Amino acid sequence: MITVNCSYCKKEFKTWECVVRKSKSGVYCSKKCFYSSHRVKFYCLKCNKQYERTRHDKKRGLGIKFCSRSCSDKWHSGKNNNRWKGGRFITSEGYIYIKKPNHPSAIKKGYVAEHRLVLEKSLGRYLKRSERVDHINHDRSDNRLENLKLYANGSLAAKADMEIIKFVKQNFGSLDGLKRAMTTDTLVTDLMEEK
Repeated sequence: MITVNCSYCKKEFKTWECVVRKSKSGVYCSKKCFYSSHRVKFYCLKCNKQYERTRHDKKRGLGIKFCSRSCSDKWHSGKNNNRWKGGRFITSEGYIYIKKPNHPSAIKKGYVAEHRLVLEKSLGRYLKRSERVDHINHDRSDNRLENLKLYANGSLAAKADMEIIKFVKQNFGSLDGLKRAMTTDTLVTDLMEEK
């Protein structure tokens, strides 16, 4: 055995001569000194906090740009995400949702129905949860203000829908008849107003 100095803490310790010959990066008195000598300081891109990683962390799949998984997730959300579509998506039912995370009516992921936002902007206030917005032409992606109608609650909207269905059955026989009438530039709402 020979006496050598630790490459990190400079403490004197005894080790085998073959260990010194085989070592490429220095000789260390403990695992703590070995791992401490291989640590590199970085600054987190999200919170700008200083943190340390070993050179081997990148090989093990640990990133070196962020101090934690939560900072990485926050950084890669929204516009920094490669799947970002401008904060807008269309549901399978045809409704358009807009990203507004601080809105009181936002769903879990921070989106609000566009038709509700259009009416809120027009009224200058937030809509109550009980208030229902109806599309006059029944096209759920057509969110023009003139195509939206506000109901105090869902039962009034359902009643209006039943009146429209009753009107369609009386005047057109079925939905197919309504579709034929819609192609002839005659709007159902115009016919209803005439009666």
